[in-house]
Amino acid sequence: MYYTDAPSLDDNHPSFVYQCSCNNGYPESSSNLGTALLYNGAIGTVSASRVSWYAVTSWGTWLKYYCDNASIGYYYGYELAANEKDAGTALYDVKSDMGVYRYNYWGGCHIMNLYDFNLYGDPSAMIPERETISITVTSPNGGENWELGSTQNITWNAAGITGNVWISLFKDGVNLGAIKGNLNASAGSYTWTVGSLSNGTTVSPGSGYTIRVKEQGGGVEDFSDAPFTICGLEVTSPNGGENWQLGSTRNITWNAAGIPGQVWLSLFKDGTNLGAIKGNLDASAGSYTWTVGNLANGTTVSAGSGYTVRVKEQGGGLQDFSDASFTISDTTPSLTLNSPNGGETWELGSAQNITWNATGITGNVWLSLFKDGANLGAIKGNLDASAGTYTWTVGTLSNGTTVSPGSGYTVRVKQQGGGLQDFSDSSFTISGLEVTSPNGGENWQLGSTRNITWNAAGISGQVWLSLFKDGANVGAIIGNLNPAAGSYAWTVGNLSNGTTVSAGSGYTVRVKRQGGGVQDFSDAPFSIYE
Repeated sequence: MYYTDAPSLDDNHPSFVYQCSCNNGYPESSSNLGTALLYNGAIGTVSASRVSWYAVTSWGTWLKYYCDNASIGYYYGYELAANEKDAGTALYDVKSDMGVYRYNYWGGCHIMNLYDFNLYGDPSAMIPERETISITVTSPNGGENWELGSTQNITWNAAGITGNVWISLFKDGVNLGAIKGNLNASAGSYTWTVGSLSNGTTVSPGSGYTIRVKEQGGGVEDFSDAPFTICGLEVTSPNGGENWQLGSTRNITWNAAGIPGQVWLSLFKDGTNLGAIKGNLDASAGSYTWTVGNLANGTTVSAGSGYTVRVKEQGGGLQDFSDASFTISDTTPSLTLNSPNGGETWELGSAQNITWNATGITGNVWLSLFKDGANLGAIKGNLDASAGTYTWTVGTLSNGTTVSPGSGYTVRVKQQGGGLQDFSDSSFTISGLEVTSPNGGENWQLGSTRNITWNAAGISGQVWLSLFKDGANVGAIIGNLNPAAGSYAWTVGNLSNGTTVSAGSGYTVRVKRQGGGVQDFSDAPFSIYE
């Protein structure tokens, strides 16, 4: 900075400047930087009235012993900021302290530095105390009982924060999500529909909840000092979609928090109260074993849909209903697989219908494929139980893989999210041919003997083996083979017409039913070398 730059200083933010260089406070010159600063709003300067000296070396706190001009500035700033001293006291203490170490460095030039640097301006000037930046949650701050769905004020104090804050809900120390963001920190209050989150979901009644208010884009935050409780009742079963058989025993379950007394259970149909199921139940029990359809007055409702259960605080206003309706059926829910049900022979890759009957099941089912009792994987999920049929590309699984031809296969149909299931009564066969060797990557010597192998299931008659190169049919290897043999010892390169192919890459083998369309190739090429 040059002295002519001083008029550009901001008078609204007066400066206090330590000037390290020589002669910045030269009193005989009206054009020195120190004078220019004081004339243009500076409240003080510390500058050298004559030449100042510095040590040409790496920086380190040990330079305090040298008493060079940069070290004086470093320790002066430390006294002002860390020890919160005024301008005059800080300079006096720095000079006094450094004077203790006055060794005869560089011809005593350090002594000149002690006399050179002087304060011009207000000796009482100090760095103002920084405002404390903090957030304090004041409510809920522990021990409150707030009713689920009621409106309550979340309040906080914010000091030194000019931006926005986020409010989040925690339970047992786990962040459940944001309640609200982009709130002005100075507002200090937000009216909350208790239990609701900004993503549109609502938490369950319970204890162990705390609130966090956090500076948006910063690290300042505060939590409730102790947990609070969200009071309420919540039906958890039946909660929609169930199919309960009339007269069977099922558990009606609920969550209760902040409810010291008892609750009533009532049955509704299409929104109409049919009557009490049971009263005088301890709210904290959370479960009641119900003979489905029975009411407290001794009557029994009819089978049908549109039923819901209500749990209600006895003598109070807290209540909750099933989120959606359930069904009471007068028949036992069942699931029966019809096809394949044993003895079928389905060609690999063909389209066949898997069929089933579902009674009293309103949700979805899964289809899975088994072989010799082992689960190979899902065929298809999320199928409407009432559809009763699925067209299957035989052998394919939902993960994109295809099984091998063979016997011992069965299909299972299973209620999704429930326990009902049924299998094929006995096994069926997936017919087809599958080359197993060479199947890609082999390197076979011309003229050597190697086994061409394959799997065959449900294939009558005979099969042909043929050699292909780069997708072109080179010729037959052998015909009239029993498919069940599964193997043929080949003199590598020989064809049935008596010729021999050349060494090379890109070869594949095809096994094909003689007189039919069932066939399979090597999955990838192999090589023949000399």
